[in-house]
Amino acid sequence: MKPSWQDLQLLNLYPKMKDALSNYHIDTKTELLTKTHSLSWNLPWDHINNDPERIDVCGRMHMLFNCLGFIPSFCLGCWKVVVSPNSLRQLFQLRDLMREMAKENPKCWCKCGVEMRPFNGGRLYGGYYYANSYEEGLERWKEVRILVDHNIGEDVNVILKRFCSEFELKFGDPDEYELSESSKVQEKMFLSMMDMDIPARKQPRFALLQVYQNWISYGWKYGSSEDRKEIEEDHNDGKPLYKSPKTYHPKHEVGMWEQTR
Repeated sequence: MKPSWQDLQLLNLYPKMKDALSNYHIDTKTELLTKTHSLSWNLPWDHINNDPERIDVCGRMHMLFNCLGFIPSFCLGCWKVVVSPNSLRQLFQLRDLMREMAKENPKCWCKCGVEMRPFNGGRLYGGYYYANSYEEGLERWKEVRILVDHNIGEDVNVILKRFCSEFELKFGDPDEYELSESSKVQEKMFLSMMDMDIPARKQPRFALLQVYQNWISYGWKYGSSEDRKEIEEDHNDGKPLYKSPKTYHPKHEVGMWEQTR
């Protein structure tokens, strides 16, 4: 069969995805794109309870979004309850709450950490619970809202949203988005290429130590003066994380320069 130029433009994903797939290779046995299963050591997130259906899948779905410019069908069914702690202290309280919830319900998929994406202006910390439908997400939201009120604070914002914010920023109202037929064909081709058999795994303790140091450093750098005070109390015996530099100028007082005129 002689491939048509139009079919190659649609189905050959290599030109548009070669950079995103640079760490992948074709397994000679399965003939699928794969890579060594690994975890990053330096992350902003504590993945409290990973959904085995989402481990690494989310990253691969973002490849489709970033390289081919559409929202994958997998993501159209993703709903999130997002909790926004107001301080690092509340973030650690949310972490403890998530651990208890996951212990009671092994299907309570969740993570929490510091928000480093630029469009989260003013929102330093975040926690995410994942659901596969609006109905499931709404039930989780009710549960989380009550538990956050009782265990962290009623001033903590808790919302229910659909898929990743990057998608909504690009395409607008989630309810108005429709996946085109050509995008469905490309998604099917992509999934047929990829090794999606990804083993469940957890972050080891030494990796979480780096995560928590990232949290504390981030909160100290970007948090309010009240947040920094709590960080000193909770994590450094009431002392600043870093000493201020020694200074040599005279103490400034209002109006002091009027006397020299």
